[in-house]
Amino acid sequence: MKGLGGLQRLGKSLMLPIAVLPAAGLLNRLGASDVLKIPFINAGGNAIFTYLALLFAMGIAIGLSKDGNGAAALSGAIVYFILNFGVIGIDKNISMGVFAGFIAGLCTPILYNRFCDKMNDNPYFNGRHVAILLNAVAAIILVLIFGVIWPFIQDGLNSINGWIVSSGAIGAAVFGFANRMLIPTGLHHVLNTYLWFGFGKYHGVTGDINRFFAGDPTAGTYQVGFFPIMMFGLPGAALAMVLRAKKEKRKETFGMMLSVALTAFLTGITEPIEFSFMFLAYPLYIVHAVLTGISGLITNLLGIKLGFSFSAGAIDFALNYTHGTKAWELIPIGVVFFFIYFGIFYWAIKKFDIKTPGREDDDGLAYAGAGLFTDQAAPAGDSAAAVTKDKYQVMAEKYFSALGGNENLDRIDYCTTRLRIKVKDTDKVDEASVKRAGARGVVKIDKQNVQIIVGTDVEFVADHLKAIASPQAAGTITQTQPRPTEEHGTASGSEQIYAPVTGETIPLTEVPDPVFSQGMMGEGVAVKPANGTFVAPVAGEIVQLGETKHAYGILTSLGEEILVHIGLDTVGLKGEGFTAHVKQGDHVSAGQIVITADLSVIREKAKSDITSIVVTNSMENKFAFDWSDPGKVEAGKTILFESRVK
Repeated sequence: MKGLGGLQRLGKSLMLPIAVLPAAGLLNRLGASDVLKIPFINAGGNAIFTYLALLFAMGIAIGLSKDGNGAAALSGAIVYFILNFGVIGIDKNISMGVFAGFIAGLCTPILYNRFCDKMNDNPYFNGRHVAILLNAVAAIILVLIFGVIWPFIQDGLNSINGWIVSSGAIGAAVFGFANRMLIPTGLHHVLNTYLWFGFGKYHGVTGDINRFFAGDPTAGTYQVGFFPIMMFGLPGAALAMVLRAKKEKRKETFGMMLSVALTAFLTGITEPIEFSFMFLAYPLYIVHAVLTGISGLITNLLGIKLGFSFSAGAIDFALNYTHGTKAWELIPIGVVFFFIYFGIFYWAIKKFDIKTPGREDDDGLAYAGAGLFTDQAAPAGDSAAAVTKDKYQVMAEKYFSALGGNENLDRIDYCTTRLRIKVKDTDKVDEASVKRAGARGVVKIDKQNVQIIVGTDVEFVADHLKAIASPQAAGTITQTQPRPTEEHGTASGSEQIYAPVTGETIPLTEVPDPVFSQGMMGEGVAVKPANGTFVAPVAGEIVQLGETKHAYGILTSLGEEILVHIGLDTVGLKGEGFTAHVKQGDHVSAGQIVITADLSVIREKAKSDITSIVVTNSMENKFAFDWSDPGKVEAGKTILFESRVK
């Protein structure tokens, strides 16, 4: 991990184990003696809290691994067990708690990412297996290190605990303020980890959340202050934005704000509201952070205690109400915050002419009914561009262009409410165009990492964006390239697609890249190459062969678009190790050499040498495929599959 970009990935990885907490909280409360009184359900929920450190080890390890394979999670679990119980053998007074899982999850990917894609010729003992074994050995080293230094760290944490406890409501206020101020960077998850999962101890569990559900009457200090803000304060801000919207846009703004306000009220997910004003009026966001701190101060001074399993929404409030202390008082406090937020936002939006939703200048996107956008910015007479589309597709297309296209894109990821994009240069990102496309905000973390705040429907936008972008931001056969013409028209009949390289086939679903394994590029198969000679798998026209030479596309007489993508992350080699023997526009015969590649360079400097052979227009459902059995193949001689027109 490097800099803030690495912390971004860590923050996202933390969301994986944290995502199970709602299930744990639900089971814990429903099975409790004061609700349904079903002991085994309650015990099931408690088990998740008890082994949260293990979930951190597995979740962080798989989140930081470069292939997202379950072997990374297994490796993280092994490191955790060795570390957590090994240090006790050195000093029986050591109690690492959730930190053992945190450290195991952080350390595991160091070796795992180094070896996971090596020696893949042997399915029974490959790079992933080697990584697991090496991590087990490395865990012994961690035991020796932390067995010596952890007692000192533990004393330091105890001192911090003492300061936090002694600061009482002030500490809760500072935490609430800092939590909101870190939202723009996504690093609030990192801040939350210690107080929510490592602070304090009660009946063997640590952390404000875990202790609350274990029955600690002092727990909830660092959670209770969020309830008035998330359930009442921010919905008040949303109402102010609706009433300050332009009259012609008020109905549209009401629909949007109603959905995000209900999301905040019910679930405690507030980013969609916060990002609607965070970058437009940052001083107003600072006021919001201060009010969050004040809420933490007031609720703790009044002795109110309440916790949550996911966030401070009405669902958690209802489930945990009987488990809290004076929880009913949060309702009148919340109502007061509702009017405070409403008043401040209603005044500030008008006073400083803040372009909150519904007040922005007209742009290229407009609603065309539920779930649809129409592109008003299309040139006159451009009927194709003016067609009404799925709104997420339109947003993704505009984001893709504003981010600089495949030439600038490196990795597309997302979390609860935001796209997390790695690019080659954030200076090439057009922030204004991103916002006009519907983003609530844009955060440039550093020179290579940028976040686009979308909202809770971010997954749908990400899916469309990944479908538009090619693997590892490399070029693909797109609709701007030659389509089947009269010469290459979709003919009747069938054709055979041969192996483009000698090696052994593997299912496309096992390629360690979701763009291929999840079928985003279309149907196909992959080959683990034995040498570096790549041939045309079928006769046709070379319609794609970029400067990097790591991928080539062939348009066949049947109308198929066949993409041969050599290795993974090979676009980053910028042509190193590749030699082209044809050029774009050439007609080739099956078995004709197209590329020769130095596999040693690819294996050393790229993610993998696995080569994917994909029919990129298979999603048009024009073709049926008969796949050959997996096994060893010879370039230009072994049939991978037969295609026929339906």
